[in-house]
Amino acid sequence: MTKSTILRWLDEVASKLGEVRAALEHLPDAEEEGPTDVVAGQRSQEIAVGQPRVVRFVDKEKLRPIVDKAFAEMSVRGEAIGAEKVQEMIAACGVRPEDNILSRGITDMREE
Repeated sequence: MTKSTILRWLDEVASKLGEVRAALEHLPDAEEEGPTDVVAGQRSQEIAVGQPRVVRFVDKEKLRPIVDKAFAEMSVRGEAIGAEKVQEMIAACGVRPEDNILSRGITDMREE
């Protein structure tokens, strides 16, 4: 796998994640019990000191068909290979972890 192949693949993944995010935003909000003043997903600096964090759970069985459909539409098939295998594949292409190329790319995309 070449560097250009990885970069092209990363662009495709970023695009497809945007599509998944858009699909998930159309899902109804889950009802929850407990404190509602701390919203999951807030950055840690926005959470007031002393307030307990709230963990929200999603019914995976209801979400599964939606995610399966989204993956099918994006032609995502097969089993996940795991982070360690991805790291091995990237290292095999000569990308050094200390260069933080992928992290910088993700950060740059967030800042756009």
